[in-house]
Amino acid sequence: MPITIIQRHYDKIASHCIESYPSEGGGFIGGRDNLILGIFPVPNFELWFHRDRTAFMWDDLSKNQAYGVFKGYNMGIIGLYHSHPNGIALPSQSDFTAHKEYGIRISLIAGVSDRKLTKIAAFSLPRKDDDPNENPPDRFIPEKLEIIEDIDLDAYIAEKELQAELQQSAARYLAQEQELEKRVAEILSKKHGGQRP
Repeated sequence: MPITIIQRHYDKIASHCIESYPSEGGGFIGGRDNLILGIFPVPNFELWFHRDRTAFMWDDLSKNQAYGVFKGYNMGIIGLYHSHPNGIALPSQSDFTAHKEYGIRISLIAGVSDRKLTKIAAFSLPRKDDDPNENPPDRFIPEKLEIIEDIDLDAYIAEKELQAELQQSAARYLAQEQELEKRVAEILSKKHGGQRP
């Protein structure tokens, strides 16, 4: 399922990750489902406390602040973004482990090399109901990153809400149809002495 982000937030993530080079930089992603509606850059505590430029970690205060800001806009923390200063926008095993441990589903990884963005790639944790043969539970699933213009956001949300409403209507219709078929079968069964015609 594609992960959607508005251009302004994509640009802010790119800028923050380029500014953090040669260290990793990152922050929290706020939104609903697979729609990114906000970002919250945070200090890299791995750099501050361990002088490690090749890892990214946040503190609880930063996470709680991000949660509070997002909650104020009717969003939740749906992901993290961070950079890889080796230019490769692929998740590491420690990226996967951190996301799984903290229950953070979406990961955006910005590859940065020589203060230039190489790519921002999107990944998600496998869902519990995913087929383990298609989406193994021990690694990220690559996702398409869909970038939309800020001005298109309202139309995009309206379209998604309409799609959800149509899916719910179709599901209700199918349930009613199945119930009707069941009732007809019961009536016919009683009319024919317990035997179907």
